[in-house]
Amino acid sequence: MIVLVYLVLLRFAGEPVIIRDSIVDSGNTRQSLRFRSTGQGTSGFREIGRFLRQYGIDELPGLWSVIRGNARLKDVGIQLFG
Repeated sequence: MIVLVYLVLLRFAGEPVIIRDSIVDSGNTRQSLRFRSTGQGTSGFREIGRFLRQYGIDELPGLWSVIRGNARLKDVGIQLFG
């Protein structure tokens, strides 16, 4: 699914597709990744971006940050329950 979203965003918005966010927590700064869902692009991109944000799909690349230990699930905005 991540590859599909990447390719769709690349087609409708161009580079960069994945952006890096800084998360500040108790004086520590961590980096998290997410799909770009705002900014310049076609009108189709704006609809796609709205959909990605609505369902939290734009946060999926943040799982890589969690796996690497650079962020926690709550840092990247991923909610497993509720």
